[in-house]
Amino acid sequence: MPFETLGEDILLRVLCFLRRVHGFDGLRDSQINKPLQHITLTKQLWLFLVQDDNLRGALELPPPNREKLKNHSTEQLIDFVKSAVNGNFSERTTDYHISLGHMQRKYDSYFFPGARYFLLHCREQAGLHIYDVWSSRSVWTRGTPPRAHTQYQIDFAPGNPIVRILLVQANPSGWSMQIEEVDLTTSISRQIFDLGFLAGGLGLSQGFAGDVFLWTMSQSSSDNVNFLLVNWRASTYVVLRRNSSLDECIKLIPGYIISTYHDSELFGQLVLIVTTLDAFSTHWRPLTNSNFHDELQELSQSTAGLPITLKDILAHGGRSDPPIPVKLSVAPSALCRDAYSICVEMEEAPVAGRGQSRTELFYRFIPSSPERECELRRTSSTTGIPSPRVRVVWSGPSVTVSYRQYNTQPCA
Repeated sequence: MPFETLGEDILLRVLCFLRRVHGFDGLRDSQINKPLQHITLTKQLWLFLVQDDNLRGALELPPPNREKLKNHSTEQLIDFVKSAVNGNFSERTTDYHISLGHMQRKYDSYFFPGARYFLLHCREQAGLHIYDVWSSRSVWTRGTPPRAHTQYQIDFAPGNPIVRILLVQANPSGWSMQIEEVDLTTSISRQIFDLGFLAGGLGLSQGFAGDVFLWTMSQSSSDNVNFLLVNWRASTYVVLRRNSSLDECIKLIPGYIISTYHDSELFGQLVLIVTTLDAFSTHWRPLTNSNFHDELQELSQSTAGLPITLKDILAHGGRSDPPIPVKLSVAPSALCRDAYSICVEMEEAPVAGRGQSRTELFYRFIPSSPERECELRRTSSTTGIPSPRVRVVWSGPSVTVSYRQYNTQPCA
């Protein structure tokens, strides 16, 4: 029986399911004949897309005005999706005002992916606070020791009501590490990991995704840097070694490490690599606070580098002196569910008569699944890495969060 004979109502449900599972790629693959092309231009389908939590979260859009959206044509809805994905926004904003109570100063702030929630780190008042921008309410508060240096990492996916917060607090005599899980809907929190107090120190946090987090180990050598990769759920760890320079970056996503490094076999060429965490399956060691610090010191002398699962040579010359700054950005793709958009930004060396220029390279990374191998593909599109769309304006004990709107957006 021909696929299109199922009827428009059933086919529309199928296309909505394809969007929910495969993203826009599913819609593009479905346009194989005129009947299906007709259905892909149905207003109900595009209304579903504009209100989809995955799309809105990846593009940092405020909540949809569903009543106003219903009054717009299919063409307006399509223009909105195109404009949002391409980052074609205006200076108009949708504003939310939040009272911060007794807090009178501007503090460090971090927006969760999707830009609905943000965390305030109040150093002088020794605390962390999570706010829900859309409802203008305080969700969670955690006090911290006044003289301790606090670092944190967030593991959160837009649309998920649960956030995990990795907290590392350091003082001159040592440091402690915990993970707290917070339900953003009910404000109920619980501690799910506690390594306790340890002597020595750690460097900077590098990422937190799912069951693992990545941290820089503090050390005296300037020629290399060791990374501590911890599976908190299994209470195991492995130490990774990398060369240290401005043009080498590292990011962590569920199941993989994405990084740039200089390949000695390619005359110091800068390379983008993807490493699966499965490559460390035989290297994990038990994590206990009784032997952890001593073992780190022993392992740091013989730790190997990152294995390569996928790689691509970047459009950039070999190692330079001084090193050329590189920025690596990784974000969930708005176009393809369960995929990631990668952007590598590099400053090129100054050229006579032209000055310094900047190169941007874009990739799509698709993790492996039972149906296919993982894939790293260079793209020409600038979509997928959100440009700054949220602005914070402080005024005494309150803050205004502004979401920039789009030039063709239909009040969405």
